[in-house]
Amino acid sequence: QNEGWSWSSVRQLLIVLLEALAHAHARGVLHLDLNPRNILVSSFFPVTAKVVDFGLAGLVEEGRVGGTPAYMAPEQTLGRDLGPHTDLYSLGCTAWWLITGATPFEASSSARMMELHRTEPLPAFYARFPVPAGLESWLQGLLAKHPSGRYPYAADAKAALLELESSLISDPQKNVASFLPFQTTVQQTRSEEHTSELQSPCNLVCRL
Repeated sequence: QNEGWSWSSVRQLLIVLLEALAHAHARGVLHLDLNPRNILVSSFFPVTAKVVDFGLAGLVEEGRVGGTPAYMAPEQTLGRDLGPHTDLYSLGCTAWWLITGATPFEASSSARMMELHRTEPLPAFYARFPVPAGLESWLQGLLAKHPSGRYPYAADAKAALLELESSLISDPQKNVASFLPFQTTVQQTRSEEHTSELQSPCNLVCRL
């Protein structure tokens, strides 16, 4: 399972997504529901993709909560202090899912999921393919609980991503989740539908 992705393809996709967010944010538009279902991948060599479904953009007001709980920033679960940092947290959740095969948090209800985003530290990070040594720190710059701990803008996150070392860590016992008991536990807690989406990069394509 979980075959098809590599760090090279994920890196290219993240760069495309960060450029898309930078374009939207520069025009005062927040997506507020960035997740794998709202990403259309049309090519993998090289990776080209579009962010779709801006249905929540401009609709979520202070005090109102909207989004996909597994990918929502802590402040978004409270309906306040929204900004580019909110979309970057969702991008971090998406990146975590691409790299580990699971979202950062798993819960049986939306309310519990949102609580975990607000209160629980990130779980142990186990990539399912070789990744750069600094990748976990980069993800932490997207997934900090408080907005002040995140990259302020997509351009900053992209610049930091491009600066990661090109050499990859390849020790499977330390970095590839499929070799660890953690991966089995994650797969048992995800829904069957969500698990089926992890088979290959092509399954990230959302059909219109």
